[in-house]
Amino acid sequence: MLSRRTLGVAGAAILGSMALLVTNPANAVINLTPATGEMAGKVKIAKETLLMGTANTTTVGGVTYYNVTDGGSVLNVQMDRGVVAGAAAVYYRLTLENMVFVGTTAPTVADGGSGTAAGPVAGGAAEDNYIVFSTSGDGSATDDLTVTIAALGVLPDMPGNIKVEVYRNVFDAQAETNAIDSLMQMMSGAVTVVDGISERGTPGMAVAEVSEDFMQLTGGADTAMIGRLRIAADTTALTQATGAIASLSTMLNAATPIEVTFKGDFSVGTYSLDPEADCNGLAAADGSANAVASTVGDDGDMEDAMLTPDTQPDGTADIDWYLCLMVAEDNDMALPTADFTATVEYAARTNALGRDDQTVTIGSIGRNGTSAHIPYLTTDERYNQRIVIVNRGSEAAYSMSFSSEAGVTTAAGMMASGTLAANSTTVLKTTDVVTISGGPPHRASAMLNIVGPASNISVATNQTTKMGGSTDTVVYEVMGM
Repeated sequence: MLSRRTLGVAGAAILGSMALLVTNPANAVINLTPATGEMAGKVKIAKETLLMGTANTTTVGGVTYYNVTDGGSVLNVQMDRGVVAGAAAVYYRLTLENMVFVGTTAPTVADGGSGTAAGPVAGGAAEDNYIVFSTSGDGSATDDLTVTIAALGVLPDMPGNIKVEVYRNVFDAQAETNAIDSLMQMMSGAVTVVDGISERGTPGMAVAEVSEDFMQLTGGADTAMIGRLRIAADTTALTQATGAIASLSTMLNAATPIEVTFKGDFSVGTYSLDPEADCNGLAAADGSANAVASTVGDDGDMEDAMLTPDTQPDGTADIDWYLCLMVAEDNDMALPTADFTATVEYAARTNALGRDDQTVTIGSIGRNGTSAHIPYLTTDERYNQRIVIVNRGSEAAYSMSFSSEAGVTTAAGMMASGTLAANSTTVLKTTDVVTISGGPPHRASAMLNIVGPASNISVATNQTTKMGGSTDTVVYEVMGM
């Protein structure tokens, strides 16, 4: 069997070698007026690092905010002066939406140009949502003003927005009246709480061969990669307590951080997990047996069986696991078409919001032709039943396989396989397609496979009652590529 071992998907190599896009960490400041080439510097806080309790939260007006500590100036707000103040001071009001100042350290302000900044003139105390400060002197309108913030209280489900307006006197700034409207600066989502952990399923291109009644993989391959599960930390999300980049280990309980369970129909073929897209771990003979040890549950001959890694992720690094399939040369069952999924369960840190359990679709085994399940066929002499196949494409081969209930046997008839003419409708008498013995009842089901795209095929059955002449027509769903 291993002599013909190839990875049964061209896309597997592409998926395995695909560059992983990683966004740079948050910028040093929240920049409301970035110059050319600068970034706005929005800040993201990992939800999984948010701790509950009075030591970690601030309640204002019945609303509970989570205290986020500055790290590396990431909470600082920078903006243009906007005006040349001259001798008379100009006043700025920075307003927080869905955020408040927290802690005992009040914000400070600085003028990056030749002017002089002073403040806070008003606001800036713990639980306030605004600060008023001033600048004076002959600094340029494009000079940077920086508000240094030690800590903010944020909401886990609402974006934190920032608005800055310029006023001619402190009274207008406090009352928010008579602003110099053309100089308003604002940023929506300046600080947001995000999922610090993501789970993503990326389908492979495992495909069953229609000419083999979908019992083998395309291209003569015996191995295919069904899809990848990726568990990763957002490399731009910060921790609540320090403002540092949040790693998986800082977001999870170290005792049992992650548990992964794969579900699907594992009844046909051999399934395993591999850390690489080539699925080499399935074959020890090639010298690279690096499969992730895993076990299919006792109900592995049923749909929705479970494949469980013997050793679960320890939360210290991102996870890339590829679900792999090996098909024996003598396999005599069609490969399943239903989705394979992965359920990921997380253990939260003590007193943390944590992350909910997640289920993602990993992939499925496609088919390079068309199939239709016909659940009811009968050769009962009281009826005339026909199978109607419409082919809107080029000439295509077809074949049928049958199954029946206990006490009933089936045998394929001379018309159980053949060729559909191009752009034609083929009508097959059920009695020419299958012989049903035993019973009553004289009934069975069929799987129809066609070497052609599903978009070109329609399938129905038409049954006529000989005594009364009543008819019944049923149209079936076709599946395939």
